[in-house]
Amino acid sequence: MNICVLGATGQTGRHLVDQALEEGYWVTALARYPNRMHREHERLRVVEGHAQHLESVMRAVDGQDAVISVIGQVRERPSVANLLTVTSSNLIEAMQASGVRRLVFLVGAGVSDPNDQASFASRLIIPLMRLVAGHVLQDAEEATDLIRQSSLDWTIVRVPRLDNEPARGDLTAGFHKPGFAPISREDVARFMLDQLHDDRWLRYAPMISYEKSGTR
Repeated sequence: MNICVLGATGQTGRHLVDQALEEGYWVTALARYPNRMHREHERLRVVEGHAQHLESVMRAVDGQDAVISVIGQVRERPSVANLLTVTSSNLIEAMQASGVRRLVFLVGAGVSDPNDQASFASRLIIPLMRLVAGHVLQDAEEATDLIRQSSLDWTIVRVPRLDNEPARGDLTAGFHKPGFAPISREDVARFMLDQLHDDRWLRYAPMISYEKSGTR
């Protein structure tokens, strides 16, 4: 199976690339700076380009079976406040042009979903996020709306804070309130890769967290 990974040089993307190669996937990584790729492999192809450039996305998506985006927003750089919105728009156009249907897309837990269970905690968290990083949340919401309205076979994965701790493996997904505990990037990568062979969350936007909270 051929998959295109956006955000492959980031901390979560590196785990995703490693896991995909270990499972036998052919991986195409779209990288603005190819020299930042952490490894080489006979089944790894690096396409130089930026997710905000349609031509770059077209070249990376062509010939793929699925796309996984783990591109993250950067709060400190307002110039890329529309990063996910433009990326999602480019992906939709490129995937439709190339006949690629499966998309797994990462956003933060602040993005709400009609299926969410309302909670006191969530009513506090979302306004706080808008106050602290309003442009980041708006970008993710607009990107999510574009993907929802598309004809792609999408899964939007919503996550709270991420860390670089070892994988725990006890993730749960659903429409529960946002958790405060961080999630291992390695676990997030595993969940997203698993969606390529699991239709349970097809055209849904589950939030993921650990089944059991507590210290590691």
